[in-house]
Amino acid sequence: MLPWGWALAAGLLAAQLAGVAYRRRNRYPRFLFNSWAATVYAGLVAVDSLLGAGLVELIGGSGPEAGAQQSGLLTVALIAGLALVAIAGLILFFRWVLRGEIHDIPD
Repeated sequence: MLPWGWALAAGLLAAQLAGVAYRRRNRYPRFLFNSWAATVYAGLVAVDSLLGAGLVELIGGSGPEAGAQQSGLLTVALIAGLALVAIAGLILFFRWVLRGEIHDIPD
C-alpha cells in the first residue's frame, strides 16, 4: 500500500490532470493554455507536493516513515520549484529576445 503522503500527492496530481483534460475539451481557452501554462503547472505540482508533506505531518505524525515520506515530497517540491524558476526564466528570456528587433547579419 502506498504511504499516505505519496497517495495524496498522486491524487492531487490526478485531479489536476483531470481538470486540465476537462478544460481542454472547451476549445483550448487562451487563459489556461498560453505561454505561461507550463510555469503555472510546475507551480501547482510544487504546491501539491508541499501540501502532501504538510498533511503527512498532520496525519502520519513524526515517525521515521513519515519523515522519509516528507523528505521525498519536499524533494519533489524542490525539483518542481527549480523547474518553475527555469521555465519562467526561459519564457522571459525568449520574450525579451523576440521583442527586440532582429537585424540581418551583414556579410
